[in-house]
Amino acid sequence: MATAVCEPIRVDEAYTLSEFMRRTGLKEGAMKEARKRGLRVTYTSTRAFVKGADWLRYLDSQATDGQGTSDA
Repeated sequence: MATAVCEPIRVDEAYTLSEFMRRTGLKEGAMKEARKRGLRVTYTSTRAFVKGADWLRYLDSQATDGQGTSDA
């Protein structure tokens, strides 16, 4: 059985929606939920993209107490 390996998302890059989902391991349902909760998806023509910076911002916004980023 193959194990999914998530790949890094870089803050300075944009990913097609399918590439982003492959890299993060998010399935369609999880992606829809992330979008409902504020993950920004940018459209150009008929293509959808997720910017790395938007993903990291979304992760920070979803962190619960004690799980956010540390400035220490």
